[in-house]
Amino acid sequence: MRCLIAAAGVLVAGLLGFFIAGRIVRPVDALSQAVQRLSQGNLDTRVPHTPGSGRELKNLVGGFNHMSEALEKSQTELRRVERVAA
Repeated sequence: MRCLIAAAGVLVAGLLGFFIAGRIVRPVDALSQAVQRLSQGNLDTRVPHTPGSGRELKNLVGGFNHMSEALEKSQTELRRVERVAA
């Protein structure tokens, strides 16, 4: 009987760990893919905020989106200045 209870506890802990890890990994994976797209020149890349992902990830995604937007604006302004100078 104790073995059955212990096995059930291990199963519950494993399922809970799997669920929690998924909630952390999905937003980080989305951010990683966005970094790849941005590095390939897709300056309009943004990452949607994932509800319930935690304050740290929300701040990281917000910072990435702000950086991406600033890069896009800088690139647009640089192209505009180059056209005027040409």
